Amino acid sequence: MVERDYPFLILTPADTCDPETRARVGAEVIALGAAGRYPLYPIDLYADVQRVDHIISDESCMLMLGADGLPIYPAGIGQSYGAELSLEALIRLSMPSVRRHR
Repeated sequence: MVERDYPFLILTPADTCDPETRARVGAEVIALGAAGRYPLYPIDLYADVQRVDHIISDESCMLMLGADGLPIYPAGIGQSYGAELSLEALIRLSMPSVRRHR
């Protein structure tokens, strides 16, 4: 990847990867990026997108679909509803409207 001058190294965990391993790898990816030793930037795709989501908003506003079209994030939507819901319904469940009081 370095020899081909790719700017990013994007990592995604296997479905069988346990949360503890995901957290350890995520911490190492952050440390590797901060060290700046390589001419590419490592990204732990799911963890980094979730991290940015939480920086931007107090509420979770992310929906990830697997290759089979079923939701994999937020956790539980896929198991609860499976393929029964339309994309619009999945978006409404994962990104609820937020009313801010001013």
